[in-house]
This record gives sequence, structure tokens and C-alpha cells, in this order.
Amino acid sequence: MKITDVQTVLLTGPCTADPFLLEARRRRSVALIEIHTDAGVTGIGESYAGYFCPELVAVAVQYYRPILLGVAFPETDIHTLWRRMYLCENFWGRVGLGPAVLSGIEAALWDLKGKILGLPVYDLIGGLCRDRIPVEVEIGGGPPKEMGEACLKWVKKGVRAFKPKVGGYPEEDAERMKAIREAVGKDVVLRAD
Repeated sequence: MKITDVQTVLLTGPCTADPFLLEARRRRSVALIEIHTDAGVTGIGESYAGYFCPELVAVAVQYYRPILLGVAFPETDIHTLWRRMYLCENFWGRVGLGPAVLSGIEAALWDLKGKILGLPVYDLIGGLCRDRIPVEVEIGGGPPKEMGEACLKWVKKGVRAFKPKVGGYPEEDAERMKAIREAVGKDVVLRAD
């Protein structure tokens, strides 16, 4: 089986009512990376950089694309492919966009390998290590009372940890944290994002 194509799919939609995000942008984006094979199997990954600069993700994916085209997969090890891509970009991409896009490509390669072998990716990277994972909900900004009410709804569904957005408005941040704490009680974990 060989890799025949590497593509970027950009999706954009309306942004949430989060005031921290609305100050900078009205739309929210995601950059998905697809790795196609001649057997019709496709691996999908996501680059976090797609949230900030989706159009640049597509350009970076095109930079890496020739390194992957024609590669026998999964015979060629993912770590080998990662190293080839990293060495080609290490003069311009040691931090920032380069590794952010490379991580999305790597996720697509792991997804592809899991699909080819019929295994969940966690089995490919060391196996299941726990039966349950605690959920932590990230809560955007907003009026304190509404944030507290939103968190309380999640608590009723079993969530025991929250990470509200903070920064830039210390008095408002303190009011939000206080409202959330009053709504959810003292046994719920609160962190700051």
C-alpha cells in the first residue's frame, strides 16, 4: 500500500459567544489533514494551528507532501517519516507553525495505521493504560452568573473539573471564578485557562 495524496481540508463556521474570541475574530476555523492511500484508506489528523491560521496550515502541508507521496505504508515507520519531515523543516520550523502542522500529519499517519491494521491508535502507542479519564470542561467567557449556570449543568452530567478562560480583565475574572465556585460547590476542581 502506498501514500497517494496529502490534502488539507479547511472548515470555518460562526464563532461562539465567547467575548475573548469575538474581540479578534468572528469565525472559527479548523484544519484537517488527510493522508490517502492507493487502497482507499484515509487517515485524518488535525493541526491546532488551523484554529489560528488555517490558510498557512495548507501551505505547510504542501511543503511536507512530497516527502510522503509514494511511501510504502505502514511498512515505513511513522517515526522515520516524522524525522524526514522534521529534518526538512528544521531551519524554519523548529517552533511554531512547522511542528504544529507536523503534529497534525503525524496524527493522520497514526489514524491511517490504526485503520489499516484494524486497531485503535492507543494499542499502537502502548496500549490502554486506564479504564476512565476524568473530564475537564473548558468554559469561555461571559457574564459570571451565566458561566456558573453553564458549569452547574455540566456538574449534573458528572463533570468535576472546569477551566474557565481568564486573562486581561482581573476583576471580571475574579467575579466569574467566584460565580462558578458558588454554583458548583467546593468539591469541583477549578483551573484557569
